[in-house]
Amino acid sequence: MRRLILIAFLAASSLLSGQQLNFIQVDTLTYNQYLRGEWKELIGSGKTALDNEINYYYLQMRIAYAYFSLEKYRQAIAYYKNALDLSSSDPLAWEYLYYSFRFSGRYNDALAITDRLSNEQRQALDIDMTKKFVSFGLGHSYSFSDAAMLQEAVLAGTTTEADGVQKASISLNSPLVELSHRFGKKFILNHKASMMFKNELSYVVVNGFEYFSPEQPIRQFEYGADAEIRLAEGWILNPGIYFISTTIPVYSETSYGISAGRDRSAVGEVVLNNWVEQVYIEKQLPFFDIGLSFVHHNFNLSSTNQLGLHGTVYPLANLDLYLSIDAYMQLISSGVAKSTEYIAKPLLGFKVHKNLWLELSASLPEQFNFFDVRNKVAYNNLEKTASTMEAYAIIPMYRKNAKLFFGYQYRSSSSYFFPDENILEPSNKLMYNSHLITGGIKWTK
Repeated sequence: MRRLILIAFLAASSLLSGQQLNFIQVDTLTYNQYLRGEWKELIGSGKTALDNEINYYYLQMRIAYAYFSLEKYRQAIAYYKNALDLSSSDPLAWEYLYYSFRFSGRYNDALAITDRLSNEQRQALDIDMTKKFVSFGLGHSYSFSDAAMLQEAVLAGTTTEADGVQKASISLNSPLVELSHRFGKKFILNHKASMMFKNELSYVVVNGFEYFSPEQPIRQFEYGADAEIRLAEGWILNPGIYFISTTIPVYSETSYGISAGRDRSAVGEVVLNNWVEQVYIEKQLPFFDIGLSFVHHNFNLSSTNQLGLHGTVYPLANLDLYLSIDAYMQLISSGVAKSTEYIAKPLLGFKVHKNLWLELSASLPEQFNFFDVRNKVAYNNLEKTASTMEAYAIIPMYRKNAKLFFGYQYRSSSSYFFPDENILEPSNKLMYNSHLITGGIKWTK
């Protein structure tokens, strides 16, 4: 044992002094560092050897395992791939590469190499390629606001000279279900469906007549399907289409005005259907992901083309700390009028405990007719979101392959009177605040 330590010391001295290296020195030093669990030192010694053109299978495996042991999974990937270039049939390298992809959040790349694992490895990892299930989730959102206080200001600040609408969300309840399944190793199909029940303050002017409802009930059904297509290692193409159907009741009024009574009965419904088309392409790299997106929709009788630039940085080369930014440019057309808007959505995620991650996010500035590409959420309300701040907790349940989610969002909203002739020139801006609470669970295979 003392002899090994002496040899390792002499080899380390050679590395540090910059003398000509040889295979025996490198192999002895890195092997002893591996046995002692000196991961940082092993990485340094291994890189020095590679710089001196000493390269072999076990050296690459030791560097890879050192990164893996330090939980720097995204950096481990490159060295496991290097090892496989030197010995492509080694089952251990394939297994650790699979784990490195999974622990880096690169599920699509992990799925693509499952056929390189042995039957025994797949059984031990509980991988059954005959089953198509990927994940299933349930969630619920509840929101409340102080929008009811706007009633007098809405009536006092508008005019009957132009037809139009002014609304503000009072409360909502929205259950959600998600399902993902795969076709082969390179194609995953995601489904998302929700039903929203909302009450909103509603002021409408039609042909010069005013209609006001302090609590207008709304139902909205939303279904979306998007695909994750693995083009090559680290390249994901994500096309999707979403259907949104909003149902608004129509009332018959006996006497309806600013000072009149509000006796009414529902005699019909107005149904507004919208489609959203989106495509997103992403490249995943060791320390960051970068993506581009395009979205088109026709919310609120306007045509919107939305371009997005998306980036996420992983400074620790794992999921313990990440910073994302989504930057959008919206090109909105309403008749002959056009508008260009810019939106930024930063997000910070970090590990608090082995069983708790937190995500803090925000959005700014004021946004309207917006589709959130990262979260697949449509904001088609006839009002504007001035800003949001959100805290989100993720609690893994490892034995059940599940995660619990809890979130709180504070939102500052702008209620406007939108004239029918040009919704891009609203008036009577009124501010109110809302609070959104979310929760749910998601199982992943």
